[in-house]
Amino acid sequence: MAEIRDIERLKRQIEDLKSEIAQAKGARSEALRNLEEEFGVKDLTEAKTLLKKLTKKEEESKAEFEEALTEFQDLYGERLRG
Repeated sequence: MAEIRDIERLKRQIEDLKSEIAQAKGARSEALRNLEEEFGVKDLTEAKTLLKKLTKKEEESKAEFEEALTEFQDLYGERLRG
């Protein structure tokens, strides 16, 4: 009898795992659909490439901003403090 209970328990565990896999696949599909809608990428590889591109652009913009801020502070800092 213990063997039958063990088999039934294993069967329930397998069914639970199948359900978890199905949920994970659904979540993955939804995430990929969102990536395509929002960013026009079709898969994770394209998303990673776009992320690198956007990160580089962000860093460049930040550097440009910092440079402009420094220039502004050099030109107008005394007037603003005084």
